[in-house]
Amino acid sequence: MDSSAGQSTSFTPRGSGVRVPLRPHTAFVFELLVLALLTTVAAGLRLWRLGEIPAGFHVDEAFNLIDARDVIAGWRPVFLPANAGREVLYTYWQAALIGIFGDSIAVLRSASAIAGTLAVPATWLAARSLAPIGTSTRTVALLSAALLTGSYWHLHFSRFGIRAVLFTPFVAAMAWAWWRTLRAPQEQALRRAVLAGAVLGLAAYVHPAGRGLFAVPLAHALVRRTFFGDREALRRVAICLGAMLVVASPLLWFWAVHPSVFLGHAGEVSIVGSGTGGIAANLAKVLGSFNVDGDPARWRNLPGRPVFDVAAGAAFIFGIFYTYRAARRGDDGATLTLIWLAMLLIPTIVTDAAPNFSRAIGALPAACLLAAIGLERACARLEHGPFGRADRGAPSGRFHRGKAPSDQFPSREDSEDPMVEVDTAASATPREEAPIAARRIGLPSANLAKAIAIGV
Repeated sequence: MDSSAGQSTSFTPRGSGVRVPLRPHTAFVFELLVLALLTTVAAGLRLWRLGEIPAGFHVDEAFNLIDARDVIAGWRPVFLPANAGREVLYTYWQAALIGIFGDSIAVLRSASAIAGTLAVPATWLAARSLAPIGTSTRTVALLSAALLTGSYWHLHFSRFGIRAVLFTPFVAAMAWAWWRTLRAPQEQALRRAVLAGAVLGLAAYVHPAGRGLFAVPLAHALVRRTFFGDREALRRVAICLGAMLVVASPLLWFWAVHPSVFLGHAGEVSIVGSGTGGIAANLAKVLGSFNVDGDPARWRNLPGRPVFDVAAGAAFIFGIFYTYRAARRGDDGATLTLIWLAMLLIPTIVTDAAPNFSRAIGALPAACLLAAIGLERACARLEHGPFGRADRGAPSGRFHRGKAPSDQFPSREDSEDPMVEVDTAASATPREEAPIAARRIGLPSANLAKAIAIGV
């Protein structure tokens, strides 16, 4: 059971030495206010002088403008064959904005700026669901949102009128929707699985990597089945995939009729035929892009700039190790986070010009989540644990050894946090089944802004 349910978070006013109780709903309101501030900052960074910065007009933006004008004129494609083939949802989004606000570079790029801004709360939502046991959920979620807000990689594509950045809110929404599908009680499982499948289906209309996004929940369900005997996860992922096929069926039919459009560009950029040596070299480049040497292409990055600066890069590495250890102990959210990162890096690992930040952008929210985990844990250790009580003290809703699969899908009961779903079956779990809970260290919500300032 969630150890914070029914209890108040507390904070210590500067210089007072007195701990003041902060009720869970008050803490949640404070969290939403911080999230709103981060989202506002993200919008400002992405919209300011959008028609002037970056200067010029890229050829890919020009293709998108032509297609958006055709959509406004009545064209209704399911895929855009020109310019090596492009997914269509971004063009419909651009056409809607141009139809309302007029035809200009700023309006064209605002499709990316708005999508990039929406990715911030979407990442917060996913991070709040997946933060490992032993971390402060609120802190990890807000730090994830803060890191994405200030990420140059994300900011670059948020000010560029192409489809790449639209993928980030969809990927974060997928992680959240799949997590809720796993946690759903039986009477809600179908509805949530269909919702997750719809997100997967729409992702195929957003980005080339969206075609394989289903591999994330599928791999996660297979891990649960292989290591924990969870057949229910496979049943639910099958429902997700069925809903995905329904939503994506017009696009699948188009590809069936025009297979060269589906395979053409992918075949041109693939290096799979070069053998394991080429893939291994790409893997080293992609892993190094986070801390050493990033995408060298000027239209995708400041040439060579890594994903993270020194501090955030160190936190990212620490976060990976911490999350891996949590996954080894049976933390299901940690497992899903690592699968998310690995699967969404594959598009740039198996293609040319690695690291390619446009192809790998779906991994960015997961990378920010891992860096946030590292920052939160580093702050907790440096401060010797004065952060108070954790947001989730027991592994409720997590799939861990010693519990039957039927007990793994919680209902929304007995929690004062509006965002926490408590596994009522887990509430009776003996303490020795969850030794991690006794070691959990959290951060009170009143100190969240300080933590963000330190971490970012």
